[in-house]
Amino acid sequence: MMVIAGSAAICGLVWIGDSHDRLAQRLMFDLGLAVTGLISAGAQVIILIGAWLMWRSWHPR
Repeated sequence: MMVIAGSAAICGLVWIGDSHDRLAQRLMFDLGLAVTGLISAGAQVIILIGAWLMWRSWHPR
């Protein structure tokens, strides 16, 4: 399922990248911002989980 979603996303990005329509360019910009935000949020979650795991290892119940 992830392969199909990834392939569809790549095909869509190639289509948007090849298009000279202003709407397609705006969509590409918005998608870039969304992906950057998701990567940033994912990194923050990983850092918080790591901090929580370190806290739990230093302060066992």
